[in-house]
Amino acid sequence: MSSSLDLEELYTAIHNVVEKVMPCEDFIIDGYDETTNEVVPLYLVEPPRVRAHPPRYIADHGLAGTIIQNGKSILLNNPETITASGIRFELYGSRRVTHSLVAVPMRSRGKVVGMISAQCYDKEAYTAEDAELLEMLASHAAIALENARLFLQIKQLADTDPLTEILNRRKLFELSELEFARAQRYHLPLSAVMIDIDQFHQFNNRHGHRVGDWILKIVAELCRRLLRNVDIIGRYGGDEFTLILPNTDLQGAVQVAERMRITVEQVDKKTVHNSFRGVTTGSLILAETLSLTISLGVAALDSTCDSAEVLIDHADQAMYMAKRAGRNRVEIWPASAQMSD
Repeated sequence: MSSSLDLEELYTAIHNVVEKVMPCEDFIIDGYDETTNEVVPLYLVEPPRVRAHPPRYIADHGLAGTIIQNGKSILLNNPETITASGIRFELYGSRRVTHSLVAVPMRSRGKVVGMISAQCYDKEAYTAEDAELLEMLASHAAIALENARLFLQIKQLADTDPLTEILNRRKLFELSELEFARAQRYHLPLSAVMIDIDQFHQFNNRHGHRVGDWILKIVAELCRRLLRNVDIIGRYGGDEFTLILPNTDLQGAVQVAERMRITVEQVDKKTVHNSFRGVTTGSLILAETLSLTISLGVAALDSTCDSAEVLIDHADQAMYMAKRAGRNRVEIWPASAQMSD
């Protein structure tokens, strides 16, 4: 359990350990979100190793909610005691009837942070010794899960631009090369889009860097909302952002770029004004006079690209074409590229 920092590997390792020492047909690991007072289902499995993915629920009921509220283990060995417990259970999966269950809290730094439960379809499946053993395992599991979560947070921080909360340049290029290799191997389309905020330095000079930071954040967020889960967005540097669009040809990439251009251009004044509150004393005037636009360059994978870096450079050249042509527009690399409707 202590050997993995990957959460999915860790869930499986905990399950494997419990299966070896006690009956375990259904197995549950739940977390607890203290900020929202919600039970967070992490790993729920029923025979034959089928995962269920129920939603979060308020921790005022359910087996995990009861454990979180009272901080005590629960051992119920027949349907009668399960019913008499008064617990309003959250049901999931195939809804097979559980006849025995043992559930224990996971604790970290003196607080209950979740629950582990082994469940069985037979009566009288568990003993007090099973509950004690599961409590011991839960104490180790809580430490291992906390370590894995901290490792994941550190990794995300290392891969993320702290201002815009999108990928930093290093991670952007790392993932871009992976997508480039996949596109070449399977002969899939791949496109890149380069985005530059028009007149960005004027925002900084006129209104200060706090306003400039806000503009970077809002453009990054607006663009991110228009992307698919498989798409990649990162901060290339300064006021430039790069998109990598897997399985997307040139025409599809131009459509994405044009939607982004229009979305940024049409940012409503109310959103701007509300976002500027506390940023500058001239927020109202700025909100009424702000004209926020972006210039975009698009390039698709072709015979001239031997790396993701070259593909991104082509999109970058197209973006500078858009700047020279008057800004607030989308240009394609090369300039002679033609697309059919």
